[in-house]
This record gives sequence, C-alpha cells and structure tokens, in this order.
Amino acid sequence: IYPEFAAAPELLAAATRPEHVLRHDWAVGDAVLWNNTQALHRREAFDDTTVRVMRHVNILTTAGA
Repeated sequence: IYPEFAAAPELLAAATRPEHVLRHDWAVGDAVLWNNTQALHRREAFDDTTVRVMRHVNILTTAGA
C-alpha cells in the first residue's frame, strides 16, 4: 500500500496500530480535514455510483501571524 515503507516495515506497523487510526462512518454533509505532510491516509472501497467530492487547500502562514 505504501511503497515508501518497504525498507522500514516496522514504521508502517507502528503508524497503523489501532490507537493511531481514525475510521470515519460517513454521513451526508461530513467533512474531514488532515495535514497532508504529517498523515498517512487512504480510503476503503465505496459505492462508485455515489458522488464523492474532494478539495485540496494550501494554507500559507508567516511567523508571528
């Protein structure tokens, strides 16, 4: 699933322990936000006849802002 972990499978095993995993049961109107630079993320299979909307947002901050 994550080829970059091939050289260090213990890192993937530690990162995917149940206490480090968020599972979400979706409902209409739900939104989930995450920090792409500090999170592993993937999705389970879903009904491909439903609408799925994803947005990517970059937020730039400056020191002291």
